[in-house]
Amino acid sequence: IQDMAAEFDAGTREATVPSVAISLQAPLAQRPGGMESPRDGATSIATSPGMSVAPCAAAGPVLWDTFDNAKTGLQFALRDAQVEDLPAVHKMVYDLAVFEEEEHQFTLPLDQLIRDSGLTGSGSTEPPRFQCLVAEQSPGDAAQAQLVGFALYFFTYSTWEGRAMYLEDLYVRPEARVGGLGTRMMFLMAKIAAVRGCCRLQWQCLDWNETALSFYY
Repeated sequence: IQDMAAEFDAGTREATVPSVAISLQAPLAQRPGGMESPRDGATSIATSPGMSVAPCAAAGPVLWDTFDNAKTGLQFALRDAQVEDLPAVHKMVYDLAVFEEEEHQFTLPLDQLIRDSGLTGSGSTEPPRFQCLVAEQSPGDAAQAQLVGFALYFFTYSTWEGRAMYLEDLYVRPEARVGGLGTRMMFLMAKIAAVRGCCRLQWQCLDWNETALSFYY
């Protein structure tokens, strides 16, 4: 994790090879900065170096990070998805499938994605099947904010180590791939795994996606 200095600008999705995992048993170095201006109903979590990495059960959607892009003058917020975000997430999943030239395999209906989220307003009483982080871009006017990226993940279990986290998709829209947004999201995935008490974060990458592979390795 300490070597994640390059910007992650390419989407990743489950593939047969290669698989990547990082151990989270050692304390995770925190990125500088802190949370500010949570959305209505959102919980803000500080990013100070002394932050505990004990399991955390947030009372509501968490605003994990906010930062300004010095290159573009735009503002970004990284937060837990809410049910009204899922149509945009669904569209980005399709865009990722197109990038992978596998759009014919994308058959998940939006209503199932919403139901499986288990979010407030989803109409489901079942436990959530996944968790989702969204990247929101704003030119300083909240009315113009738009979603430009997402990371979808879920918790797994290791019989040797305990709770673990699997990152299914991480995607940033092409127009937002300037200024390190993808790198910031990847660092945050590791932090969320640590905060949730996971022993490791694991994901897979397409073997022909050289941009992503060079970032990981």
